[in-house]
Amino acid sequence: MRALRLPRTLAFAAVLALAALLAACATPPQPEIGEQPPPGAITWPQALTLIRSGRVRMVMQTHSLDVTLQTTSGEHYTTREPSIDAVITAIRGEAPNAGEIVIATE
Repeated sequence: MRALRLPRTLAFAAVLALAALLAACATPPQPEIGEQPPPGAITWPQALTLIRSGRVRMVMQTHSLDVTLQTTSGEHYTTREPSIDAVITAIRGEAPNAGEIVIATE
């Protein structure tokens, strides 16, 4: 009876190990160029794409480099900028509606 438990235990451990490996290697799907990501946390490159799209209405940055972007349709996105004021530089240099974006800083 004990010999029958060992293979099932090993098989279960192998399945768990495979699931952990797949979860560690999985990357969230990236939106296509021009496609708006779902509201929530986004990467810095996704935030730049959103800024370049002209759909950003308001930006809030904190000293801890957290950035919140609000779109013209009311969605909110959060990201982390690589350095302080990187979002402001991106808006000034790349946003087609730069003069219309409200910028708030902490």
